[in-house]
Amino acid sequence: MEGLTDRQTADAVRDRLAWKYALSLDLCDPGFDHSVLPEFRSRLVEGHAEQRLLDLFLERCREGGWLKAHGRQRTDSTHVLAKIRALNRTLCVAQTMVYVLNVLSEVAPDWILAHVPVEWVERYGERLEHERLPKEEQERQQYANHVGTDGWTLLDALEAPDTADWMKTLPAITTLRTIWEQQFEAREQGGQWRQEPALPAAQLINSPYDLDARKGREKDHAVGGVQSAFHPNL
Repeated sequence: MEGLTDRQTADAVRDRLAWKYALSLDLCDPGFDHSVLPEFRSRLVEGHAEQRLLDLFLERCREGGWLKAHGRQRTDSTHVLAKIRALNRTLCVAQTMVYVLNVLSEVAPDWILAHVPVEWVERYGERLEHERLPKEEQERQQYANHVGTDGWTLLDALEAPDTADWMKTLPAITTLRTIWEQQFEAREQGGQWRQEPALPAAQLINSPYDLDARKGREKDHAVGGVQSAFHPNL
């Protein structure tokens, strides 16, 4: 929620009173080493235990009275996980556009000025988080298709004969192509948002900033949010 790396999270548990209170820790509790978190995530994914963890969490919430009977909260972990996956997929493609446009703004600013519509500055110029995504499924799918169309448009421009060959082989562009192939139908089939990704979850790219994130590996930088925004000199 706060976009921290594992190391920053461990520091917060040691240093911040609000975090100690939330975790029911003593004020003098030394916390834990940051390496515990990626190890835990790896075991969770390898053992396919994420749903069991969520079931336990929801049960504790019910026991604590935080989830009321006959309320509007969704307590079925299958539906909760499905909603989370859908949000993460949508956020991934939107972040990919921001990432690619940031890279192109650095290495080919003149090309960006000539090929990128002005409205993209507003669409991809602010930090993207789950909270900014449409909440309703139909609206979220429309948003994803809109982002997909922008991505296909960008790829078409990059594939034009007058575009320098070195731009077409940038790692960021390769990432864009790969994620679009995973999350969208092929262009000859309309290029629309896939109801289900083309690959199993364990093989999907979950963040353009860390291509190994799907394997549960930790990097030294945050990958949960966009670190820089797309602001070309328009």
